[in-house]
Amino acid sequence: MSRVQEFQTELFASAPLSKVIEIALVDLEKIERSPKYKIQMSTWFEQFEDETCNVCFAGCVMASTLADCPVRGPSFDMEQGEYGITPARYKDARITKRLRALDLARRGFKEALPAFMDDKLDYAEVADSFETDVLGSTQYEDNPDRFKSNMKKLAGELRAKGY
Repeated sequence: MSRVQEFQTELFASAPLSKVIEIALVDLEKIERSPKYKIQMSTWFEQFEDETCNVCFAGCVMASTLADCPVRGPSFDMEQGEYGITPARYKDARITKRLRALDLARRGFKEALPAFMDDKLDYAEVADSFETDVLGSTQYEDNPDRFKSNMKKLAGELRAKGY
């Protein structure tokens, strides 16, 4: 890993959630322009035989900012039942936490994010607690520009609360 990559990885791993969302938005826009990737919010980061990859909001960070970050384990996570690169495969628990927080943010669980970041709620507790559409959040698939606008707004709200 280059020094630049090490710096980017550490910046992401130690950043407050508002900054993590901003990093993810920059990476999302990079990935949107790449023919190698398809935004698929139900998949963390999965590469196919034809070299294309499906990535979610957090997966954009995995594919860009964290591209050379060390991961562990096989491409199938038995515990989560997920293929590809998942947050659990990162050796640094701070990275795992921030990637999972991005997933919760994009799914509309903004009220739970401070408790999750403060270790008062478990990821599975939050992720399995409500249906996304009940929360009224704009999904990327429905309106990418509004999704990004909502994420920028959320980053500002979190920053104001110290996250």
